[in-house]
Amino acid sequence: MRWRPWPPMAARKFRARVGVRRLEGAPAGARVAAEVRWRGPRATALGSLRRRARRSHRTREEEVRVDEEGRGAAAAAEWENEGFESDVTLTSQKEGVCGAFYPWEVSFVVVVVSNNGSKSKPSVLGTASLNLAEYASAAQEEMEMILPILLNGVDVVDLPTLHITLYLAEVRFQEEPLGTVQRPITPSPLSPSSGDAPPTEKDEPSVFRAGLRKVNILKKIVSSQSPKKPLKTMKAVRRTQYILSTQTL
Repeated sequence: MRWRPWPPMAARKFRARVGVRRLEGAPAGARVAAEVRWRGPRATALGSLRRRARRSHRTREEEVRVDEEGRGAAAAAEWENEGFESDVTLTSQKEGVCGAFYPWEVSFVVVVVSNNGSKSKPSVLGTASLNLAEYASAAQEEMEMILPILLNGVDVVDLPTLHITLYLAEVRFQEEPLGTVQRPITPSPLSPSSGDAPPTEKDEPSVFRAGLRKVNILKKIVSSQSPKKPLKTMKAVRRTQYILSTQTL
């Protein structure tokens, strides 16, 4: 028994752009950076959507500073012109339904860089995540978001927050000719010449008479080509038939 293959699921391709703008609530004086990791779709029961290794980007290092104007704002680090792009393919959970997609994750990792200039590995301050599938309906619009940073092993009331922007632009698939698919060849209709033009209603009697003339000509040609017996032979045959008939009487 052969199992039928799974039907193809609808998919839509987007180009995602994430901009990292601001980090609030981190320790003042620390030098921090944010990593953007394109993790991709989660593993599902179908087994066809497996998480693959994705690209990652990292912002430049910035110092967490306290607001100099004394407006009571939390210490923050700010970035300008820090944007990263990646192509994202969202797969529909049901065939023919494009509104509900499987999750597609982007994670953000905030790291603290040592200030003493040593080459020690940066320590992770906390992480945040974002599901791009939830924002496919708002494509073509830039969205501003504030993501809470979950600290590693620390339970605090006021979590640091990461301010980002998200922009999704759908990429339309271009139809390409399939060279391996054979299609039936349909001959194009030939334009009728002046002699083969279809007759109109007015010309129908003349066309009928012309057809009769052609039939009569063909009959004459056939009759002319049929073999004929000589006149003398015909007379001899008739004389023989007469003699035989008289003998029988």
